[in-house]
Amino acid sequence: MYWQEKIHYLKQQYPAPQFNDPFWRGKNVIATIIDTFFSFSQEDIYSNKLDAAKIKNRELIKTCSVKTLYQEEMDKLPENTNFWLLLMNPPMGAECQIYDCQKNALRELLYLSSGVPEPQFYIIDKKYRWLVFFDVNRQQDIAAIYKSPLQSKIWD
Repeated sequence: MYWQEKIHYLKQQYPAPQFNDPFWRGKNVIATIIDTFFSFSQEDIYSNKLDAAKIKNRELIKTCSVKTLYQEEMDKLPENTNFWLLLMNPPMGAECQIYDCQKNALRELLYLSSGVPEPQFYIIDKKYRWLVFFDVNRQQDIAAIYKSPLQSKIWD
């Protein structure tokens, strides 16, 4: 219930269209992301983790400190544009969870989910033109940023 309280808080702080929880259609969105960016089928979703190794023709953009990731890299997102945020192993114990958010709500959601020791998340263009994967290791104070081969002008 604790995670749902955080989501309720976000809905109050960032009303639509700034933040949306596409609960009922979330599986369809994730299926489209898998079809577009990953090298395994939808049927394999439950036996395979959506990690960077499964991204079709992925490319390492950079590595940086965790502080740089949250203070500088997240600032690259444009204002008033919605993105899909796909959280891997979020605090509520699910394999993954998808949210539709603008920059400020996205940053707040990442902060609220920061209890995970090694967070992994994706930011995806809502038109499925690009995907960026963030792999954070807090103990080593390093974040690796990968992108799909499709064009992302934000992290080029």
